[in-house]
Amino acid sequence: MPYLSKIALNPRHGFTIPTAAAAPPAPGLNTDGVSPSAPPSVTLIVGDILRFRKRADGPRITIATATFQGRPRVTDPDALHAALLTGIGPAKGYGQGLLTLAPLPAETARP
Repeated sequence: MPYLSKIALNPRHGFTIPTAAAAPPAPGLNTDGVSPSAPPSVTLIVGDILRFRKRADGPRITIATATFQGRPRVTDPDALHAALLTGIGPAKGYGQGLLTLAPLPAETARP
């Protein structure tokens, strides 16, 4: 997820994306002594490339868009507040880079 690591993981935005827990290898699986690395605890929901011109004779504009879902870890509440209000990334003028936070769904008890 290069976009995620390039823009969203900038510490000035007040949050980090922790890694998901890596499951240990199955018994008997040869890993050559290398521990499996855990991926980030986010999922890419939608990714797209937008290409357009503001004017018919204007330069072509290309924007990569991405929607992620996951659980960030807040490291600086004030910086996160600013990022929520102003957005992140260079395409904010085109309606990109907006952050939305929502409460986690209630954990359901398993029988």
